[in-house]
Amino acid sequence: MKNINFSGFFLIALVLISCHFCSVSALSSSLNDEWKEILTIGDEKDLTIGAELTLSIEPERYYVNPGDEIILSGLLKGIFGPLTGSEILFSRNNSSNESTLLHCIIDETGVCYTPDLLTDTGYYTYQAIYYPDNNNDLKSLKSQKLEICCRQFEEPYNEIINWNSNFSNSEELKSSIEADSNISVQLMPDSSNFFPGESVFFTGHVISQGLPVSYAPVYIVPEINGISNPEGIITLQTNANGSINASYHLTGPDPISFSMYYQERHENKKHQSVPDMLFPLWLGINPPVRVVHSFENLEAYIDSETVESLQNITIYGWYCEKDGTSGSLSVLDLVWYNFGEKIWDKYQNSSKILTNADGLFECMVPAPKTPGMYLLAVKRSGNSTIPDLFSNILPLSVISINEEQEEEVIPPKLSAGQLFISADPISVKFPEEIEISIVPLSFDDFKSDNWFLFLYYSDNGIDWYQFQEMELTYPSEKINTLFIPEKPGYLYFRASLSDKTGVFVNSQTIVVPVLK
Repeated sequence: MKNINFSGFFLIALVLISCHFCSVSALSSSLNDEWKEILTIGDEKDLTIGAELTLSIEPERYYVNPGDEIILSGLLKGIFGPLTGSEILFSRNNSSNESTLLHCIIDETGVCYTPDLLTDTGYYTYQAIYYPDNNNDLKSLKSQKLEICCRQFEEPYNEIINWNSNFSNSEELKSSIEADSNISVQLMPDSSNFFPGESVFFTGHVISQGLPVSYAPVYIVPEINGISNPEGIITLQTNANGSINASYHLTGPDPISFSMYYQERHENKKHQSVPDMLFPLWLGINPPVRVVHSFENLEAYIDSETVESLQNITIYGWYCEKDGTSGSLSVLDLVWYNFGEKIWDKYQNSSKILTNADGLFECMVPAPKTPGMYLLAVKRSGNSTIPDLFSNILPLSVISINEEQEEEVIPPKLSAGQLFISADPISVKFPEEIEISIVPLSFDDFKSDNWFLFLYYSDNGIDWYQFQEMELTYPSEKINTLFIPEKPGYLYFRASLSDKTGVFVNSQTIVVPVLK
């Protein structure tokens, strides 16, 4: 009887345990399905979650020649990795509003390439497009638009200039002079040629009935290929002698003409000088492709981030108007950040910068004389209704003349008991490492049981934090340590050496720009 009861109990227990495991298994399976749905893991996962489509053009230059071949490349990756096997469309639009679609397939790295041969001159705008499912435009991914210009540069200065524009029509000038020969307007450049980026100086005069017209508004009109920008007309005022002085950093690659007109009253006729055409002596910088923004934008670049004192630097870039078109023949300013007064300021060279017909600007100026760190930008000046527009900030490191930047930094001869601190490289791109070197010099006559070396850093030059503390048996060897920046900006470093009596000596402070 006991055996029967025990066998029955065992059978019942076995059934219950089986049911329990079945229910747990079903619950676990249900939970897994829910998590899969939450995490979108499965055959129907949305690969476009977190995906971004970027477009680049090689070679990365704006001006190209007819017959050149360019390479379009698209990069498409999401949080689940590359969208391998997906089709990317490259949309190409030219100056005649003709649209063409180029096809390519994403490889296992998330990249696709396709060549394009440019046969006709004009402007080309490219954009990469990805349609996830059956050309559903609501879920499509699009890259930013990039523009390049195809033109012939073999003889760039032999173009015929059409002077028929709103402000420099020869018949209008002739009739104006005949109607009132007592008014004379002249504008003279200091040269008939210019180097792109450098300044060209102008002097102008307004004379009426043999006398200078003092403190009167005058208007300088730049033109390229007979086309001017009404919003880019430059307003100046004559001085007591009826004269004006102006200077502009001009941009290639096209010849550009200047004239000046004077209008006594709004209802009176314009009296305009004969246009003077200036030819670039070389084509100038060939910039990177222009990003077509849907808003007003200034993008600036610098040709060198570290220069010697008074060495020439070139700032160049693009001005895009709010409708996405190039800001042709627009006037810009180069501004510098003054660390002492915490304001934007014009530095030593107050010449205006004039964009070309494509919105490109180029400005060459000497670096500051005093070594140190500087910040600069390009500005489109505003007015009472429109605020100023600034470009991205450009860092500049100015070093002493003939200062050698070698792989092995040789410390200068210092007096007894000093620390020499240096950084390699002198500027980095985030998040590259910075190697800090500290050399204790001439401690032979100093005795101590324990030496402690402290390395400090700061991101503003005011608040300091201890980075490392090292105990030294004797301060005689070079110490190297690596520092990893947390963000772009400026980093300040200094070191101090202490013994049992306290701080013995401090190093100088060095500054390392951390660029984006």
